Amino acid sequence: MRTYLLLTMSMLLGASMLSAKSYSIHLSDPCTVGNTQLKAGDYKLNLEGSKAVFSEGNDKKVVEAAVKVEDSSAKFTNTAIDTSNASGKTRLEAIELGGTKSRIVFN
Repeated sequence: MRTYLLLTMSMLLGASMLSAKSYSIHLSDPCTVGNTQLKAGDYKLNLEGSKAVFSEGNDKKVVEAAVKVEDSSAKFTNTAIDTSNASGKTRLEAIELGGTKSRIVFN
């Protein structure tokens, strides 16, 4: 019984860890995500389903944004951030996650 309970707890813990994916992102310039202006700097990016959550060093949530995760046919070698400029503002469009086949596209 004890082994079964331990195995079940391990499986549940593993499943919860897989559901929320976390990545370290560095923004070299300020940019807009949704309606929020992010300063240049380091952020933790958590993917929670169709939502991306940016937080700063002490896990202080900065912004949530709706995203679509696309799969590429090959792994991205490096993390790359795609931006666009309109009306003098830099807007975050997508992030290619290095070491994965995932591209996060911001709505």
